[in-house]
Amino acid sequence: KKTKVLRWARSGSYRTHRCSSFNNVENRIAKCNYSSNEKVPKTMKAVQINQTGGTNVLEYNTIPTPSLTSPDNLVIKNDVVGVNYIDIYHRKGTYEKPFPHTLGVEAVGTIVKLDEGYVAAKPKFMGVSVGRSPHQIFKDRPLEVGDRVAYIHAGTYAQYTEVPRSKVVKIPPKITNDEACASLIQGFTAHYLCYSSHTITPGENVLVHAAAGGTGLLICQLALFLGANVIGTVSTAEKQEYVTNFITKNVREKVSTFNIIPYENWPEAVETLTNGEKCHVVYDGVGAKTFQNSLKSLRRRGSMVLFGASSGPVEPFDPIDLMKYGSLTLTRPTLFDFIATKEELQETADDVFSFVKAGDLTVNVGGRYLLSKAADAQKDLESRDTMGKLLLYPGEVLPEPEPPRPKTRPVSRMRPP
Repeated sequence: KKTKVLRWARSGSYRTHRCSSFNNVENRIAKCNYSSNEKVPKTMKAVQINQTGGTNVLEYNTIPTPSLTSPDNLVIKNDVVGVNYIDIYHRKGTYEKPFPHTLGVEAVGTIVKLDEGYVAAKPKFMGVSVGRSPHQIFKDRPLEVGDRVAYIHAGTYAQYTEVPRSKVVKIPPKITNDEACASLIQGFTAHYLCYSSHTITPGENVLVHAAAGGTGLLICQLALFLGANVIGTVSTAEKQEYVTNFITKNVREKVSTFNIIPYENWPEAVETLTNGEKCHVVYDGVGAKTFQNSLKSLRRRGSMVLFGASSGPVEPFDPIDLMKYGSLTLTRPTLFDFIATKEELQETADDVFSFVKAGDLTVNVGGRYLLSKAADAQKDLESRDTMGKLLLYPGEVLPEPEPPRPKTRPVSRMRPP
């Protein structure tokens, strides 16, 4: 009999079993039940709005802690909460929400409540395990109290959130909470933009607006890994230097070119950098201020991917302009149509987390705030002076930054053959 050691994602949790063959792995996994000794309080802190407006409408309230309202749901204690422009849209009323509304759409945390029937249920993967990787076994194991998870769902500006199981994915070992949270909405967005809205191929010219932002940095990295020639726009000389240094340090084996340019006279700069050929695709999350010139920066049959409007919504225009500029394609995608099913969400999470774990994608945390200081985080995001992802931390004391994790592979798995 051999001794098998199964290491779980939660820190410090190990179980040793004796077995006669590897075929019994799933049976041993099913027998490992965990319970939480942590007492869930009856009330919690949350950032809510009762009217639309500026950051002054944000309220740091004490409200009841959510309980399980359905066996299909989980209660998660939030450890890290992401700040996104959609939170500002909700606050301003761009997207209407009923009041009171708890802001936030993404977080990383720990499961503290779930339906006991699910824990005792027989896993669907019970049986032969030959050929199954440890990652596949870890991913298919039923969710349990104490699991470290990430999710995209409303109401994350809070200490606890009730979340449907279909919205939750496990965080693989060796990925920190900060990395997981910083690669959720922005990492998933970069993934569908580069692989679905427009499939980047080697040698293409790619223009990325707001390259210093959390999403912009990730798009630049993915595009370079896929062999594209990347041009990124930024608003200040400081951001230009920062993004250039960041890409030089973190993107390995560059086989294409990248240039970071200021917004001043950027259409002319794009024309010069591409030798008059212009771009195959433009990724525009800025909106009103860049839209028209973005169309003019595209080559014949180019793709305009408008995925945000940080400078305001685009004014109405005549679709005949797309023909005048060279039979262009315009799309206005949203992430939620690319992770609408559990299968789509899991596939995207598997890709992005594996890229982060390998060092193929490097996330950058540009600001860390207590949940009670969410107004400051939104002010900084709106100012467009930030570089990287902004994170909130529920609790009274800001935790120490997590140490950087070494890259695990010398060669990118995203590199095209």
